[in-house]
Amino acid sequence: MAAAKAAATTLEQKLKSLVDAVDADAASQVYAGAFGGLSLGESVKQGPAPPSSWSEGDGVKAATAVYAGAAQALEALASKAPLVLQEPSVTTEAAQAICKDVEKAANELQTAAALLQTDTAGAGAPLRAIARVNGRRLLDAWRSLAEALKTNKDVPQKTGVAWEAAQMCHKIPKSNRTAYRREFLQWAKELKDVLTEFEELLAQDYDDTEDAFDDPFGGLDDAYAPDQAPAAEASVGCLKVVGQLYKQALLAIDERGNAGKFDDVSAMYAAADAVREAAVALGEELYAPLDGDALRASLVVVDQAVRRLAPLVTPAVDQSLPPPPGLEQRWRALYSHACEAVRLIKS
Repeated sequence: MAAAKAAATTLEQKLKSLVDAVDADAASQVYAGAFGGLSLGESVKQGPAPPSSWSEGDGVKAATAVYAGAAQALEALASKAPLVLQEPSVTTEAAQAICKDVEKAANELQTAAALLQTDTAGAGAPLRAIARVNGRRLLDAWRSLAEALKTNKDVPQKTGVAWEAAQMCHKIPKSNRTAYRREFLQWAKELKDVLTEFEELLAQDYDDTEDAFDDPFGGLDDAYAPDQAPAAEASVGCLKVVGQLYKQALLAIDERGNAGKFDDVSAMYAAADAVREAAVALGEELYAPLDGDALRASLVVVDQAVRRLAPLVTPAVDQSLPPPPGLEQRWRALYSHACEAVRLIKS
């Protein structure tokens, strides 16, 4: 087993260096995005990276193919390597060979992930994030597995984690269009689940008896007081409009992407991301008991984000006709109603 331990130790160190490289690359991108290339006096475009292709793209296609292939190799090796390295009679050559296979696949994954972070491949912000986050998770899962193989502890558990991380990686979107759609639809589903939760809370009867204070699963901990329910209901209505606007943003982004207007795609994505962040913060304020000041502040932030996004994604209409009532008008009405309801919350 000494041969296996030595090979696993070397593999762990090399995988750690790959994880560190991913972290350093991410940190440098954040720094450059915030300050530009100061040492060279260069400026860097602010905001999310725009794509340079949409449904098709040779750079994205090639990089994601390498990425997915490396992930599939690491998935297979997560089952094979423990069998080899935990064999009592394993030779030095066999132990080093299996670890070399892991190292090769890990290098390919990290290289492909790094390429997808550059303008050369043409990946937009969502695809870059998927490649970076999932790739790092897989490399770190394999580092943890190598450590387990070195100490011969928790190997089955670490194997399962690496196997699941590899599956996530080889499902990487093969185009920018798919990456944008995946991100938008995932959050739309999350918002739908949150809205269902709040509607269930609104349907609960408020109980202000002494027994309610001792109930960890209901009572005052969950239900809204009479002075708070109108504000909660109005705010949930605002979140519903946010969800509809977010879906409209996806349609608009897809339209611009198909037309090759990639700077528009990036601008819409940034505005939609701001709406999403603001909506998440609003949702966090909607659990009883409500804090009127905090809820009002969250509504203001969502309103500002919605007003930036709505004009970007509103479908074009015949200028000779009066514009039909749209989501922006509905938002303004519901937002005003929510602000009025918040004022009724007793301090």
